[in-house]
Amino acid sequence: MHPNPRRIVPVILVIVLGGLVWWFIINRPAAAGTGALSASGTIEAVSINISAELAGRVVDVTVAEGQVVQAGDVLVRFDATVLTAQRAQAAAALQALQFAHSAAESAHAAALANVSLLAAGPSDEQLAVAQTVVDRAQLAADAADAAYEALPDAALDTPDGRALAAARDQAVAGLANAEAQYDLLAAGARAEQLTAAQAQADAAQWQATAAGAQVAAAQAALAVLDAQLAKLTLVAPAAGTVLARTIEPGEFASPGAALLVLGRLDAPTITVFVPEDQYGAISLGQTASVTVDSFPGETFQATVTHIADQAEFTPRNVQTATGRKSTVFAIELSVANADGRLKPGMPADVDFGK
Repeated sequence: MHPNPRRIVPVILVIVLGGLVWWFIINRPAAAGTGALSASGTIEAVSINISAELAGRVVDVTVAEGQVVQAGDVLVRFDATVLTAQRAQAAAALQALQFAHSAAESAHAAALANVSLLAAGPSDEQLAVAQTVVDRAQLAADAADAAYEALPDAALDTPDGRALAAARDQAVAGLANAEAQYDLLAAGARAEQLTAAQAQADAAQWQATAAGAQVAAAQAALAVLDAQLAKLTLVAPAAGTVLARTIEPGEFASPGAALLVLGRLDAPTITVFVPEDQYGAISLGQTASVTVDSFPGETFQATVTHIADQAEFTPRNVQTATGRKSTVFAIELSVANADGRLKPGMPADVDFGK
């Protein structure tokens, strides 16, 4: 039985027209009816891995997955028992060294003052005091001599005479000593005295310098312990949402291991792929509108922050083989999300305008 030509022709026409429509849909320019450039992608958050610089045992984790935190909020605390004891010991050592340094500086100052006094010689006031001592010794010697001379010859060898003689000799010796002290003071310090005093001052200065260096070293050691103690408390570096938590109180954490993952939701990103023939219509800093299915009728402002400088094949999630054969450029945008309503993983459409 031969097929009827009248029935075959309509079927062929339907197949041909269907093929033409399919080819037009696949190969027509994006948004050809409106002249607008649009693309789709997925909302992504900037991830921050929270890790410890020091190894230690965790004593407290203050946040849970999905919790919103602000910059500076405490996230994780480590056991600080050992470091706290070491800091107390270092603080006590520093206090003792500071006291020793203060004493050494005082000794140095006194030694310098002694050098200055010796180098300057006696003052008028010192000479006047010394002269007064000489004058009093002279009066005492004169009085003792007069008392002895007034004795009769018969009384010289009596107990009173011998006592007056001893008093006269003592007064004369006192006068000689006062005069010698005056002469020594008036002559000033000898060269060997100045040399010895300067050597003493230099030694005191060295001791003060060494004590100061010990204080500086102790302060540095204390600062290191303070820095290590500060690292035992992990805080949020920026506002965000806790996307993952991999640590619990009582567990031991190694340096560099990610304990928490924060997602910055204030400025999420979205990456879309634009065909090569529309690549030139987009520039850095250009604004675009973003819409998501979760908030129909609302738009979010976005800004182009990165344009790939090298083409790539269309991602494999494109449904047609024809589409996968074309090359595209990746465009990254930062989306304003001050209220945090946009969440990672939300499908989104980006409209770059005409």
